[in-house]
Amino acid sequence: MGDEVNPRERGESGAENAYARGMSEAPVSSRGRSWRWCLRLGVTVVLLGLLLRGGRTNEVVQRLVGVAWVPLILACGLYAVAQVLSSYRWQWLAQSLGLRVNVGRLVQLYFVGMFFNLFLPTSMGGDVVRSWLLTRLQVGTTFGRAFASVISERLNGLVALLLLGCGASLMVADVLPAWQIGLIWGLGLGGIAGLGLLPVLGRRWAWFRGWAQALSLTTERRTIWWRALALSFVVQALSVLQVMCVAWALNLPSSWQYLVVAVPITTVVSLVPVSVAGLGLRETSLVLLLAPAGWTTAQSMALGLGWFLMQALTSLVGAPLWWLLPSTAESDAAQNRPSAKSELATTIVFFQAEPSHSGPDGPLDTSAEGQNGFFADSPTRSLHTWKQ
Repeated sequence: MGDEVNPRERGESGAENAYARGMSEAPVSSRGRSWRWCLRLGVTVVLLGLLLRGGRTNEVVQRLVGVAWVPLILACGLYAVAQVLSSYRWQWLAQSLGLRVNVGRLVQLYFVGMFFNLFLPTSMGGDVVRSWLLTRLQVGTTFGRAFASVISERLNGLVALLLLGCGASLMVADVLPAWQIGLIWGLGLGGIAGLGLLPVLGRRWAWFRGWAQALSLTTERRTIWWRALALSFVVQALSVLQVMCVAWALNLPSSWQYLVVAVPITTVVSLVPVSVAGLGLRETSLVLLLAPAGWTTAQSMALGLGWFLMQALTSLVGAPLWWLLPSTAESDAAQNRPSAKSELATTIVFFQAEPSHSGPDGPLDTSAEGQNGFFADSPTRSLHTWKQ
């Protein structure tokens, strides 16, 4: 067979080598991991089935079929505006990481990510897709750096949403149960404390310093983070208004006092990767959070499903925008990389894998330098490092 040549001696990067192996192993890996997808689907079906039992299905279906289109379209419009504003936030935080991307391109990638969110685990699956696409379309951008910019943007928005819920809970503390107030404040203060500790711990440990830099929490980047947070308050206020419009469209009770707290908590719960697109988790959370307001299980179910359908309708815009993205065929051939769409399938397979101490490039580096893997060349290595 002749002497084998190390891929690195041929000039191939670890990322390219990983993709070459990943593409050849993808079908087997996909079959081997299909049970995890089935498990998530099973959790979704079970949760929805439990909530719909007892004759609630008819009421939920009647509300969804009889939806008022004007407030629903208004909710879709607010959701779309929120994603455009979020793209500006993403641009600001990406610039602090050295990424210079036109905001129009980021808007396009944001909607593409929303589309993939419809069938990937949790409500953050599309974030991996838009990180990957940014890597492919922006010359010289590693997946680690792109993914760090996305995580920074998402966490910034999540902090604003939780703080908004905390502030609103004070205004309606007389009508909210104590456990809801405690939960929203626990999530809000916990998130702030966690982010605030990163730069402090980063003075001693490189791993935390890497996170602080990636999330724009260091002293030299903090101004950008605060500016993005101010925009996030506008985005998250629109998020609450969207859900209120959905409730209006479904002729549900106007319980804004409860919704301003229920929406942030439900958003956090939907991030847990045990169901498909957060379905089941979202509805279960709303049932528990809106029960003190006198909402029935069927009403909360209708709101949760209506919320998802509103987002799904708006996110469908991402499908044609994906096909309109520039071709990367020439750059792929020049760099000996797989095609963009086949590589995307491989990346999603890796994303759905169980956490392990080995990535597709081999054992992960546990040194300080290796743990600071946000700017690594390999997308799949960055994914596995992030998931640990």
